[in-house]
Amino acid sequence: MLVVATCDGGGGDCHEVACYGSVHLRYEDGREELLRLDFPEAHTSNGAEYSAVIAALESLQEEEPEATVLVRSDSRLVIMQCKRKWKIKARHLRPLRDKVLRLAAMFPEVQFQWIPRDEVEELLGH
Repeated sequence: MLVVATCDGGGGDCHEVACYGSVHLRYEDGREELLRLDFPEAHTSNGAEYSAVIAALESLQEEEPEATVLVRSDSRLVIMQCKRKWKIKARHLRPLRDKVLRLAAMFPEVQFQWIPRDEVEELLGH
């Protein structure tokens, strides 16, 4: 089964404002699920973006562990780092990227795709 997970996280300077995220899961059989999340442990918007991807993969590991997953995000940084095409310069992001890759390895296949911001806003509302 194919599941498309569209992920977004943010909050600006998360030291001052709580970080948040959303995940939209669209299953091949037509089901859809929307998750709204708070990330008190995230300290940057990039950390929140990673946390949204982690939440999506953890949810799918429980619900559809045999799924093929397409992770979509408007964060070029997160997508390219998960594809191992860009280096990780911010040390606090490495454990998050590594967790994403460990979770991704539990599925038969996971792909990462960048999408424009307006597509994320239309789907998630922020």
